[in-house]
Amino acid sequence: MVKQNKALSVPDKEQRLFYPRAWLYYRCSADPQVWYACQCGLIARAKEEGYDVVGCTGDTYATKFNRLRHMWKPGLCAMQKAVRKGQVDVVIVGRLSQISQKRSRLRRMLTFFQRHGVCVHTTEIDFRYDLYRHGLDGILL
Repeated sequence: MVKQNKALSVPDKEQRLFYPRAWLYYRCSADPQVWYACQCGLIARAKEEGYDVVGCTGDTYATKFNRLRHMWKPGLCAMQKAVRKGQVDVVIVGRLSQISQKRSRLRRMLTFFQRHGVCVHTTEIDFRYDLYRHGLDGILL
């Protein structure tokens, strides 16, 4: 018979392992197969890295017939709401251009994440190189 240690059975913040809560965000074409592939790829990568996935949202790219779609991104808004509530520790995206392709908006989003203590993890491109590609390497970090 194995005795259980009472000190270990009480979950204290210092005694528990910390699994960062991750929110997955992707932006891709409107094809359902592509959506599924993007979502499965991010989930697999998050589980591989040891993150606890608390949310997964995505948006579609704007087409020339649907110009309003690029202005309203419900997936991005849901992620921002979760970050504001303190429910997220890490945001996982394929590359930074999926958050925004405009440098000023991307800078605002990255400072928003920094202000709330949220890290950004990219899966397709190295994060520092992605910052360099967008001209934000000297501004952030």
